[in-house]
Amino acid sequence: MGGMSSLYIGVSGLQASQNAINTTSHNLANLHTPGYVRQQVVFSDRSYQTLSVGSVYYNQSGRGVSVMDIRHVRDVLLDKAYREESGREAFYDSQAQVIDEIIGYFGELEGEAFQDYLEDMWRAIQEVNKNPLGTETRAALVQSAVSFISKANSIYSDMRNYQLTLNQKVINSVNRINEIGAEIHSLNKMISKIEVGDIESANDYRDKRDNLLDELGGLIKISYKELEGGVVTVKAENVDFVTENGFFEMGLVHPGGDADPELVVPVWNYLNQKEVFNITAMVSTVKNNDMGSLKAYILARGSAKANYTDIPNAEDYEGGEKSLEYMRKINSGDYFSIRDTKAADGSSLIDGNGDVIWTKVRELEKELGKKGIDYNDYVGGKDSPAYEEAMEYYDSYVIPSSIMTVMGEFDQLINKIVEDFNEVLSPTKKLDQDKTITVNGKQITLKAGTRVLDLDKAGYGKDEERTQGTELFSRKHTKRYTEYVDDTTGEKYYVYNYRDELENESLYSLTNLEVNPDVLSNNQLIPLSNVDGSENRPLIDQIDALWKKDDLVLLPEYSSNKNYMNYYTELIGQIAGAGELYNDMIMQQEKLISGIDGVRRQIMDVSSDEELQNLVKYQAAYNASSRFVTVIDQMLELIVTQL
Repeated sequence: MGGMSSLYIGVSGLQASQNAINTTSHNLANLHTPGYVRQQVVFSDRSYQTLSVGSVYYNQSGRGVSVMDIRHVRDVLLDKAYREESGREAFYDSQAQVIDEIIGYFGELEGEAFQDYLEDMWRAIQEVNKNPLGTETRAALVQSAVSFISKANSIYSDMRNYQLTLNQKVINSVNRINEIGAEIHSLNKMISKIEVGDIESANDYRDKRDNLLDELGGLIKISYKELEGGVVTVKAENVDFVTENGFFEMGLVHPGGDADPELVVPVWNYLNQKEVFNITAMVSTVKNNDMGSLKAYILARGSAKANYTDIPNAEDYEGGEKSLEYMRKINSGDYFSIRDTKAADGSSLIDGNGDVIWTKVRELEKELGKKGIDYNDYVGGKDSPAYEEAMEYYDSYVIPSSIMTVMGEFDQLINKIVEDFNEVLSPTKKLDQDKTITVNGKQITLKAGTRVLDLDKAGYGKDEERTQGTELFSRKHTKRYTEYVDDTTGEKYYVYNYRDELENESLYSLTNLEVNPDVLSNNQLIPLSNVDGSENRPLIDQIDALWKKDDLVLLPEYSSNKNYMNYYTELIGQIAGAGELYNDMIMQQEKLISGIDGVRRQIMDVSSDEELQNLVKYQAAYNASSRFVTVIDQMLELIVTQL
C-alpha cells in the first residue's frame, strides 16, 4: 500500500502544479485586461492517514498536496476607501465642469466678453450726454442696447440649455445606476451558483462585480457588504438598492408645485416615490454627503429656471409688489387680480359686462380679515414673514445650485439696468387715493397704489406727436401701459401692466426682454426732450448718473453696494472663486485617490515578471512530481515483475 499511496502523492503534486500553471497562464493572458485582478493559488496538505497511535505520538502518513483556494487578491479596506474617495472626486469634478461651462458663456477667458457690451452701452450713453438730440448718437444708443440685450439673452439661454443638458445627464446617470444594479444582482446569482459547493471561486465574475461597484461609487454614495454564499448587498444613499433577492429600481418623476416640470427628480419607486436626495441639506465632507456625480448634477442644475425674483430684496417687502404678491399667495387665490379671484360664496367678482362688483370685493376683504390675514404683517422688510419665506427658498434651493445662482444674479443685473433706464425715461408713480373715471361709458376705479405714468416727470420724444414716456427696453408681448381716457374730463391715465396678453405675470426678465420695437423703427421717440423739442438736461443727467450709482448687492445679506460694472466684476469673481474651490478639492482628492489606488494596484495588478517566475516555479514542481511518479511507477513495476 505504501507504494500505491506514494503514487497518489505524486499525482496530487501533478494536479496541484497543473492548476497553478493554469492560474498563472490565466493571469498572464489578462495582463492588459482593464479591471482584472490577479489570482493566486493557495496550497494545503491533504488529510493524513493515521497508521498508529502511541502514548505520546501519532504515526501518520501524508496523502499529498491539494489546492485549497484560488484566491482573488484584493484588499477590502482599500476598495472601500477608493470607492468613497473616488465618489467624492466625481462630485467635485462634476461641479467644476459646470463652473467652467458657465464662465465660458460670459467670454471672460476667451471670445467676446460680456463686459465689453456693458462698456459699449456706457460709451453710447456718454455720447448721448454730449449730443442728446443728434440722430447718430441716438442710433448708436439703440444699436448698443440691441447688442447688449441680445448678448444677455444669449448668455441666459445658454445657461438654460445647459441646465437641460444637466437634466439629461441626470436621466442618463439614473439609467446607468439601474443597469449596474441589475448586473450586480445577476452576477450575485452566478457567483452564488458557482461557489455554493465551496469547491471553486468565481473570480472572473467577482472582477466584473467589483468593477461595477467602482463605477457605481463614482455615480452615487454607496455602502455594501458580502454575505455568505458570495452575494453582495448594496445600499445607495443609505437606502437598500441591491439585496439578496433582487434590486430596487430608481425612478424619475416630474415634480409639481413651483418646480420646473422639465427637470426630473430621482425617486425610489418602492418607497412610495421618496426622493433619493435631500437637496436642501448642506453638503460637506464632514457630513459625508458630498459623493457621486449624480448628486452633483442635480445640485448644480437646480430645480427651476431662476430669475431676479428668486433673490430676496428686503425693499420689495416694504409694501411693494412683493408684499402684494405674497398676499395673493397666502389668500389661496389671486387676491389682487380681481378677474381670477372668487367671492366668499364662490361666485365671480366680475359681472356679465366685465365690470368689477366692488361690494363683493369688500365682503371678501372683510372675510380675509376675519381669518387673521393682515396686509400690514407683510410690509416689514426683513422682518416680514414674506421675506423670511423667500430667504428660506433662496438658501435651500437657489444657493446650492451653481446655475440657478448665476442665472438669478445675472438676471438681477440686467433687470436693474433695464428698469433703471425705463424708470428715468418712462417714470411711474402710485395713485395716493382711489380714482373713478368713465371710459367708453363705463365706470372704472383705479385703486390707491396703482402705478401709472408720471406725466409730470416724463420726457418727450422729438417725433411730430411729441410722444411722452416711451421706454427703451420692453417686455415681449406686454405694453408698458394701458391707456385710459376719461370721457368726462379728457384726462389720460397710463396704467402700468403687470401681466401680458395671456394674463400671465410679465417681468423685465431675460428671454422676455427686447429693445422697444417702436424705438427701433423711430429713435426720435426716445424721450430726451422737453415738450418744445429742446434737450431735457435734468433727465439726461439722470441717465448718466445711473452708471455711477451704487445700489446693487450680489447676495441678499451683502452690505456692500455696487454699481453695474462693479457688480458684474463681483459676479465673475464669485464664479471664478467657486471654480477655484472645486479645483482645489479635485487636486486634493486626486492625490488621495492616487495614493490609495497605488497601494491597491500593487496588490491587485498582474506583474509579468512575477508571474513568469511563478510559471517557472510551478513548471519545475510539475516536472518534479512527474519524475516522482515515474520513479514510483518503476519501483512498482520492479516489485511486480520480480514476484
